[in-house]
Amino acid sequence: MPGLTVKVFSKRYELLGFCNDYKSCKVEFVPIGVGAGSLVIDGAHPLAAAITAADETTIPVTVATENRRWSGRVATFDEAGPSGSTTVTATLESDYAYLHGILGWPNTLLPIGAQTPSHDVQVGPCETIVKHYIRENAARMGLPLVVLPAPSSDPSAWMSLSARMTPDDELIKDVLKRANLGLSVAIWLPNDPQPAGLSLTTPTLVVNTITGADKGYVAWDDRLGHISTATTSGKTARSTTAISGGKQNGFLDAAVPAMWKDVFLAFDSYTDMPLLDAMGPFAYKEAFTSVGSGAFTADARLASLAQIAKDRGSRAVTITVADGAPWKFGIDYNEQDVVGAHVNGRDYRQTVTAVTVADDDKGLAITPTIGDTTGHDDPIVAAFNQIKELFANLAQWTLGS
Repeated sequence: MPGLTVKVFSKRYELLGFCNDYKSCKVEFVPIGVGAGSLVIDGAHPLAAAITAADETTIPVTVATENRRWSGRVATFDEAGPSGSTTVTATLESDYAYLHGILGWPNTLLPIGAQTPSHDVQVGPCETIVKHYIRENAARMGLPLVVLPAPSSDPSAWMSLSARMTPDDELIKDVLKRANLGLSVAIWLPNDPQPAGLSLTTPTLVVNTITGADKGYVAWDDRLGHISTATTSGKTARSTTAISGGKQNGFLDAAVPAMWKDVFLAFDSYTDMPLLDAMGPFAYKEAFTSVGSGAFTADARLASLAQIAKDRGSRAVTITVADGAPWKFGIDYNEQDVVGAHVNGRDYRQTVTAVTVADDDKGLAITPTIGDTTGHDDPIVAAFNQIKELFANLAQWTLGS
């Protein structure tokens, strides 16, 4: 019996058939961004012709576990092997990729030849403004997509954004991460439960935020046999001192001869002493970050803090578990939830940043990734950057009005 239920559809979501006799199938659930996937079948499979038509038409695919459904489409395909005995390998991408083809217009109510103001500037709770850009621009194009409304008293962190023909996925990525939110884009099909407050009748992409929850009771432990394999990934700190600047402070411009320009007080240095102490005398030392406003300014210090935060060491753990032993994906935990794990003598309690579901001749495997190694913003830098972005966006709105 297959561990996953795979359906292949036509461009209008007419069911072409089930593809449960695959050689292998893998999909990834992620809270922000495109979830990747793959599907491998025999070239003689009845659905091979449909899958290898993805260069000519849209081929949607859904992959269902016992409690969750992934939706997306065929992105690329290869058919290889001797004549009469080929194998078709399709790469899949989740429906989040649809957002890349939705541009944030400055004004969705005006024609493209008269876009005023110059930017669509939004300031407010993150969920509200993210959904604004997707909803308004999807409506502008008449897309088969609905955005579930944000709560009237949206509790998400305040952000500011400015759109000028920016793809929606690129526009919202950073603010979602800073607000600790995810975003789901998934197909609704007839006979699915109705989204709250809607009465859909035709296949429709449904967009909603993922808030996540602290699942205090979910904690895998390799000492108790919960984990079949585990991979701990980490990176070392790449710097402990940040040199910022490259340009002298503005008050020196009138006092310093041109031949000595950018010689005096052109650089500033900041060392993270606790980090240096932790890393020891052989720690990687310096990294440089340029600052347009000059050294010895607030911008220079913030740039130094940001560089140290970017270069700081980090760790993540990826574990493979049997679904339901003892926690079930889609019931006990999902992407963006906070869960725990004890792996190789170390305790983790972090956010689920991805869940990969894979099935092949070795059987079904559920692989959650807890934490990430991409680094995090320094909280002081993040706060100041949000203020700077706010004023910059307001300036664009004022100038463009």
